[in-house]
Amino acid sequence: MEESKREGHSHTSIPTPQTHQSRTKPPTLQTQGAHHASLTHPTHPSIKYVAPDREVNPRGHPFTNDIITATIPDKWRGLTMNLYDGSTDPYEHLNIFRTQMTLYTIDQTVRCKVFPTLLREGPLRWFTELPPNSVTSFNILETKFTTHYATSIPHCTSSMSLLNVKQEKGESLRAFMDKFKKVCMGIRNLNPDIAMHHLVSVILSGRFTESLIKRPPYNMDELRTREQPSSCR
Repeated sequence: MEESKREGHSHTSIPTPQTHQSRTKPPTLQTQGAHHASLTHPTHPSIKYVAPDREVNPRGHPFTNDIITATIPDKWRGLTMNLYDGSTDPYEHLNIFRTQMTLYTIDQTVRCKVFPTLLREGPLRWFTELPPNSVTSFNILETKFTTHYATSIPHCTSSMSLLNVKQEKGESLRAFMDKFKKVCMGIRNLNPDIAMHHLVSVILSGRFTESLIKRPPYNMDELRTREQPSSCR
């Protein structure tokens, strides 16, 4: 009897199993949103997610009001030049821009207003993200532009490159002078005295060389003038 009571007591103490529905609850909108956020914005105890600030300049330009309100000349027909993409010399782009703008106006505010219309996607994005009211003149815009794209400026050749230019045996005077002038044109602010000194030291002996030694030319233009008759002989 006592054994049957113990068996009955142990039978009634077994907990009733929970149904499948009680163990797994359907996801709510709140839990679904939390799961989606964990996929799009991963969290880390030491890393804080910061949304990128895409709108640096809500105005879309860095100009002051006096530049924005500048009036384009009535005779304006547009400039015939390539859009700048950031891969070429920024100074060359500015030189072409200034030259063509002079046909219409020398007003600095108008130059500022027209300049961004000649920029491609990348440079135009750089321009629109400049801080508001940070450009008050064309000189400031030029400085910002050339500084940002300084890496696109071609490597400047120095006068040391003239050491590699020599007149070879059998090479005509005209061919050598063409080669020499081409190198000289690639050197910015070349001192004419340095060019003349090197020319005399590397050119083969002849009447042209003797004339250069007796009466050195004053500049490269005079050298070209005196070289023409000699190269025809």
